Amino acid sequence: MTISRMSPSGIAPILCFLALSACGRTPDSAGSVPASRAGRDARVVSLVPSVTQIIFELGAGDQLVGATRYCERPEAARRVPRVGGILDVSVEAVARQRPDIVIGSPIVLSGRLVEILEPAGVRFLPLNFEDFDDVRNGMIAIGEALGRSSEAASMVSDFNRDLAALDMGTRRTRALFVVGTRPLVVAGPSSFQGQLMSAMGLDNVVDSEGAGFPTWSLEQVIKANPEVIIDGIVGGEPSAAILSEAGIAAPVVHIPDDAILLPGPGAVRAAAALARRIRELPGPEAE
Repeated sequence: MTISRMSPSGIAPILCFLALSACGRTPDSAGSVPASRAGRDARVVSLVPSVTQIIFELGAGDQLVGATRYCERPEAARRVPRVGGILDVSVEAVARQRPDIVIGSPIVLSGRLVEILEPAGVRFLPLNFEDFDDVRNGMIAIGEALGRSSEAASMVSDFNRDLAALDMGTRRTRALFVVGTRPLVVAGPSSFQGQLMSAMGLDNVVDSEGAGFPTWSLEQVIKANPEVIIDGIVGGEPSAAILSEAGIAAPVVHIPDDAILLPGPGAVRAAAALARRIRELPGPEAE
């Protein structure tokens, strides 16, 4: 999938990565880390922005010795040594950090990376972050690997509580979540953002169950007739201008926090802020 006109903050590569991960997904991707390499003293390299955020929220940020250039949340993550991107990880840069554990997607944790680092005793924890269950499972797996199982259990509990509180309490509203332009890329029901829409009480006008982020035409948007459009473009050209020029009159609400684009606990908090904005819309969208 190609997403253009996105901010250099890394949202586009992250969404591209999520789409590619779905193609190579394995049913039981959450591996285990031997006790000899696990715990609060383990040196960790994260190759997924969601993992980096979770590690810090678990209180284990001091164990993180390497991360991708797209790991920007929280602010402290920007000071962690970089080991490349999401799909262009530098094996040499990872090796220089002398990690005990490397956490990444099943796609990335393969090939030369494993061939070079596994003989040195490095352990690998493959995780997907495509939907709510992935996030929950990821929290638990990371917590177990870093000796913070109780903290992880509390995080999952908070995640579930925050999800339950998302429902806007209004009538169902037909919505479209735009994440890319030229081409127009939207969030499907199976994507993490699509699941957030459902939790918020929105009806996703995208009915594609196969693709997490399908490419749509303006004609499809007109036919779907959304009552509200969520503008998930970070920087670059806003979708509002493109859609309004095509005669689409639905109100456009820009995401208040781009954390909603990163599967994890921060996305749910960002979704709560988005729900408040949608509730404030005049007309039939709000009570």
